[in-house]
Amino acid sequence: MEPARIAIVGAGVIGKTHAKFASQSPDVQLVAMCDVDAGKRKAVAEEFNIPRQYESLDKLFHDKDIEGVILALPTGVRTPLAIEVLKHGRHLLLEKPAARSVEELYSIMKAQGDRVVGCCSARFAFQESAKVAREIVASGRLGRIRIVRIRGLGAAGERRKADNPTPVWRVSRTLNGGGILANWGVYDLDYMLNICGWKLTPHAVLAQVYPVAPHLLEGRVDPTSDAETHAVATIVCQGGETIHMERGEFLSQSGETAWQIVGEKGTLHLKMVEWENPSVTLEMTDPATGVTEKQVLLESQESIQHMMPVVNFARAIRGAEPIMTPLKHAMVIQQIVDAIYESSQTRQCAMLP
Repeated sequence: MEPARIAIVGAGVIGKTHAKFASQSPDVQLVAMCDVDAGKRKAVAEEFNIPRQYESLDKLFHDKDIEGVILALPTGVRTPLAIEVLKHGRHLLLEKPAARSVEELYSIMKAQGDRVVGCCSARFAFQESAKVAREIVASGRLGRIRIVRIRGLGAAGERRKADNPTPVWRVSRTLNGGGILANWGVYDLDYMLNICGWKLTPHAVLAQVYPVAPHLLEGRVDPTSDAETHAVATIVCQGGETIHMERGEFLSQSGETAWQIVGEKGTLHLKMVEWENPSVTLEMTDPATGVTEKQVLLESQESIQHMMPVVNFARAIRGAEPIMTPLKHAMVIQQIVDAIYESSQTRQCAMLP
């Protein structure tokens, strides 16, 4: 397959990460780096042998060699740029979350046309653990799905040093579309909905979000923050399935994680993130004896979550495989996130379209 010719917009941490892994793939040819910061732009381009540099999208669009664009920029500035990329006929890979709201995401969808557009919220859905779990769910061994559990809670930890603060955008509705939901909740939802084959149809959400506790604010979260560090939600789906979700950071407790899919006949226990030695365990109960047995289906895996979004994007441009999380699936995630915020604000159940 001829490598897809791709440009990266944004020379920050995530842009550099994309450049690092894209440069290792035979499916990708990095042809340009774009950033208003000349120093960062030059550093990334030189480190990964990217031949051309641009200081603006306008100049990048004059480069007819570019087929696809990765927007490695904060969510708050991305939507109008995404629309411009699509209007200029380029394929598009969006960082997560795809947008700050359903309305923004609709505007991107309207501009898509026949271009490939994907979202990086799929990072963990590329992992071997997700593949193994998808196969189990698709096989019907779990029976009808009843409950999907998502639980990812992080302790407060030590105060940050002055020269290494938590980035302001990470806890900003304006800059990032939200706090912990935008940073980690979208990964959780993408991972679990993908495993379930995108067959769950969220219908109603009852939720609450919380800011960092006042006594833990200093040295951890910028005092101007307007986004949550803790979110809890119950999401009822049209088929009767229920998603229980809790995500938090900077909390007054030790860390705790769990990703589970509970069916009538069995339960899958998952570890999504690589630092927890990702595994997949299947529990099944013998109807005759009532004994529940555990079967370890996966104990470890190679970490590929940073490599695969751009590789999948390149392959999708060439028509070799579908994009992992297209806009229609990103929209499901965005609808859930928006409904969580709505429910928290109104203290009532929020209904999805």
